[in-house]
Amino acid sequence: MDESRGIDKLHLRNAYVRVLREREGGNIRLLNSVPIPPADQVVVFDTEYLTDSGRAEGVLYGFLDLETGELRQFWFDERSEAQKYLDTKCDKVFVFWGGADRKILHEELKIQAQTLNLLARVQTSLIAPISSTELREVHDILYGSLKEEKFWKHSFYEMDGILKGALCRRILKNPGDVEARRKLADVNKADILALQHVMEKIVQLQIGAQLSPHSPARAGEQAPQIPEHPIVTKDRFSEIIHSLMDKRRRLHKKGGPKSQSRKRKRMRRRLRVNWRG
Repeated sequence: MDESRGIDKLHLRNAYVRVLREREGGNIRLLNSVPIPPADQVVVFDTEYLTDSGRAEGVLYGFLDLETGELRQFWFDERSEAQKYLDTKCDKVFVFWGGADRKILHEELKIQAQTLNLLARVQTSLIAPISSTELREVHDILYGSLKEEKFWKHSFYEMDGILKGALCRRILKNPGDVEARRKLADVNKADILALQHVMEKIVQLQIGAQLSPHSPARAGEQAPQIPEHPIVTKDRFSEIIHSLMDKRRRLHKKGGPKSQSRKRKRMRRRLRVNWRG
């Protein structure tokens, strides 16, 4: 992996971490360190937005300053107030979980602050018994499930992108819809707090704390059994690599078919040379 370059290196790192997740069963550890600054230098943020127009348009912006513990939320019609608030925080690092949040922060709210995409770091570093890096799954395996608590059940576990989008559209269509605003504000708050929980657990891992996997199974259900020594075959490794390449290619259509073909050939040569077992 160290000899690879550019986008190929990203594919290999992501695939390698996914392989380790399958091989190492119930272990939780970090393959690489995550550059999380001290809490008093961090603002956790999350945006509820729509992409109906072909670009991300923020409806609700939420910020949690870990130094003060203050959670602030601003609506789409309060962008000037949000900008004034952020002007006082521009020396901090804004931590978010993928999506269009960074672009919205920089382009819509006009704040050129330093950011940290924690999702990208988890995808290429966290070794844990998870099947995806969705925020809910990562949160539950590191922090533990909060599904039995009413707030978390309705605002975190029962919410998905479709329901969030529906709430955003309701509010834009009728800005006076108090119920929709309350629900979306709770969703935004839950996502921010979940991200804070994940960040805290990652910090614990980095200072040597031992975390035990938390089963996301509901009460009364038996947690799935993870084999002690699962085997990842060469074919499975190749399948993971190519699924990541296909996904990346759909998101970044650059260079044309000949360029993509050359990249695939280079990847296959590296797989043949580097594979052991």
